[in-house]
Amino acid sequence: MPYRLEAGTPAIAEGIGLGAAIDWLNRIDFDAACEHEHALYDYARTQLKQIDGMRLIGEAEQAAGAISFQIGDIAASDLGTLLDKQGIAVRTGHHCAMPALQAMGVNGTTRVSVGLYNTYADIDALIAGLQVAKDILE
Repeated sequence: MPYRLEAGTPAIAEGIGLGAAIDWLNRIDFDAACEHEHALYDYARTQLKQIDGMRLIGEAEQAAGAISFQIGDIAASDLGTLLDKQGIAVRTGHHCAMPALQAMGVNGTTRVSVGLYNTYADIDALIAGLQVAKDILE
């Protein structure tokens, strides 16, 4: 006593946020969203392949959303840091897949994710940012 009687404040903000997210999702045309994401994904892969020294990790036929890659001998963490300084968000490291990466002989990757909220301009900025980072790091 008295702690077991003091429930505290309910998660009001979280409930309101969840409601707003559900409202937003209910307004989406999921077929159009899926088409947009797949088109952006394909565009990103095509553009990334144009970068000298690029190695895409994973070539699954039905892949979507995330693209992992390496550029030459550039450390993923260095690449991620330079992209971050340009305002470009990526993930770097093992991505909870260390055994799989080790089996492929990969120490770590840079991973970009595309989604409904992304645009072709975002992909173009990524490619330009990668070129700047590559020039610095090589």
